[in-house]
Amino acid sequence: MFSSACGGGQVDIRRSSKAGRRLDARGGVAVTFALMLTVLCGFTALVVDYNRTVTVARRLEQALDSAALAGAKMLDQDQVTDADITLRVTNFFKVQAPAFGIPLDLLATLQVTIDRTNNAVTASAAGNLKTTFAKIIGFSSLPVSKSATVVYKMRDVELALVLDTTGSMGDVPAGDTMPKIESLKVAANTVVDTLYAQAVNDRGIRIAIAPFSSSVNAGSYGESALAAPTWIWSWNGGNATGCAVERLGSDNADDAAPYGSDRLRDLASVASNGNACPTASIMPLMGRSQKSNIEQTISSFSPGGSTAGHIGAAWGWYMLSPNWNGIFTGNSAPSSYSDANVTKHLVLMTDGLFNTSYLSGLPAGSSAATTESYAQFDALCAGMKVKGITVYTIGFGLNDPTAAAQLSGCASSTANFFPVATGTELQAAFGVIVAKLNQLRVSR
Repeated sequence: MFSSACGGGQVDIRRSSKAGRRLDARGGVAVTFALMLTVLCGFTALVVDYNRTVTVARRLEQALDSAALAGAKMLDQDQVTDADITLRVTNFFKVQAPAFGIPLDLLATLQVTIDRTNNAVTASAAGNLKTTFAKIIGFSSLPVSKSATVVYKMRDVELALVLDTTGSMGDVPAGDTMPKIESLKVAANTVVDTLYAQAVNDRGIRIAIAPFSSSVNAGSYGESALAAPTWIWSWNGGNATGCAVERLGSDNADDAAPYGSDRLRDLASVASNGNACPTASIMPLMGRSQKSNIEQTISSFSPGGSTAGHIGAAWGWYMLSPNWNGIFTGNSAPSSYSDANVTKHLVLMTDGLFNTSYLSGLPAGSSAATTESYAQFDALCAGMKVKGITVYTIGFGLNDPTAAAQLSGCASSTANFFPVATGTELQAAFGVIVAKLNQLRVSR
């Protein structure tokens, strides 16, 4: 009598003395069949458990990848230790493992390796998965081991907000309940709040502000950037501020450092036609610790003056340009254009046709001034994009096709131009831009 290993059935192979030789052959076949059936069943059992092991291994790798990512996201955070990251990975894995269908008894070993030089976290796990069927042929468990390495770097963001504070920003758009300048304050401060809330340190996200109208208020930076001896001070709340207009020469529409003949001119040195300086001055790149100062500056905006949008665009570029590191220093110094860990962006919002330029002393509002202003604007936009700066433009209540076309042409793509009619649409446009910035930040 022989018992099959597949299911316990028995095959009678005893030979009767009456059966004779005919049963010898039948008995041999039965023995062979029983042996083959045993091997086949054992192989099938092993295949079933092996496939189960492969499935568990794949799920294990997915769980490890998620856990390693959770730890890698902490690498740029201030004052986070390797022990903090290890604990995060371990706890995340233990919570995620059941969701991936990984038996808890498989978590015999979990190792976390942290490579701060390359911004990488590796999570490894190994164990033995108990078999269901293969144990009948001597395999009580099968080994499972996997590892996942995540390189995760949140690229730094340098963002210049070039914002129109001209007289027409005091108008209330049809269907709105507040002036455009007030809608701008709400929208811009929301951008600041949202981005800084996502910053893990003081350098990860830095924001600069360049309010403009018929000129740009260079504030305390005017003394270094504007040409002497025509330096003139105007007074704003007891603080000396300089009103900047475009410079002359071959560097009129680029980001050359403001030294020697490349210093900018002050408003009083040109035919200003009564134009005044914006009350709010520029703020160079600032980290999250300066959030309240930036928001106070935005909240101080007041409408007035004509539109020299090219001058605003120029100062937005200056505050992103490493060529200006001699003016904007320390924590406000722009990063190199070649730094792969930094993305640079400029957002320009305006509500009207550019109508002011000082290259030729043209009267504000003339068609010649508009042509001259946009010629400089076009050159500035092209130069920024060549340097790798992503440009976004917003037209708030534009009623002029030339103005709309110019803004669309300046943007890095047609999708980066946002024509809006109301304060609600303005906030939505800024929200889309913030979402795009977040997508560009992640380098994994």
